Amino acid sequence: MARKVAFCLVENKAGEVLLVQRGYGERKGKWSLPGGHVDHGERSWQAARRELREETGLRAEIVSTIMKGHCAPIKTFYGRITGGQLRAKLPECSDARFFHYQNLPPLAFDADLRAIKKWQGMKEEHRQRAHRPLPDLCPHCDSSDIALRRYPHRQPYRCIGCKRTLESSTRPNLLVNREVADDNWEQIGGWDYFHCDLSQVPKWVSDQLFIVRDMWKRSGHQDDHVLLGRHYRYVVTFAGQGGAICDIWRRARGRKIEGGTSC
Repeated sequence: MARKVAFCLVENKAGEVLLVQRGYGERKGKWSLPGGHVDHGERSWQAARRELREETGLRAEIVSTIMKGHCAPIKTFYGRITGGQLRAKLPECSDARFFHYQNLPPLAFDADLRAIKKWQGMKEEHRQRAHRPLPDLCPHCDSSDIALRRYPHRQPYRCIGCKRTLESSTRPNLLVNREVADDNWEQIGGWDYFHCDLSQVPKWVSDQLFIVRDMWKRSGHQDDHVLLGRHYRYVVTFAGQGGAICDIWRRARGRKIEGGTSC
């Protein structure tokens, strides 16, 4: 079985990529990303960080996986430089320096070029996401406290509430007179949310509850309302004296939502 190999891509403040010049072997004189074989009992990301330190003198934290090999056990990671001083490890590496992406030297491996191109695509996608609105709702816990992660990932967003990552989410819907008691949902509890600590509920739910109450006051009609999350539904019922009771329904495991709109 072929030994695992791990590479580490790092950039300087100018956005240039670090490459090392090979000092021996068939590809002597050509350049590659810092990397090498994974030792026994070592994780690939740990090997990438170690090889970077040994070959270039720089320390980094691994923050993202860029590419995994399909035909060979090769992984390339993106690392953020945290310290150290740049120097090439002789005789294994005859030189180590940063290059602009538009002026790369002859590369030793095709995998290096593929990883560099994929990283540039990931950076551009992340730059575009930074200018888009954040998801409104975490599909795992219905929290609205969501942030864009520092670096590109398959799951670019993180929920501050449950600490889980997510690709995207959609806005909760406010529906009127929606039947909820069906086979796809099961009731798991309920509270009088207008007379309790609202910090105990997702922010988007408490915000919508006040919207519902204002609608009731303006219209004079106390119809039931349903706040839809991906895994939970909050049914708001008029309780008199301007208050409301909210029953919580959870999506039944292993069953699909049929009909209507869900988030």
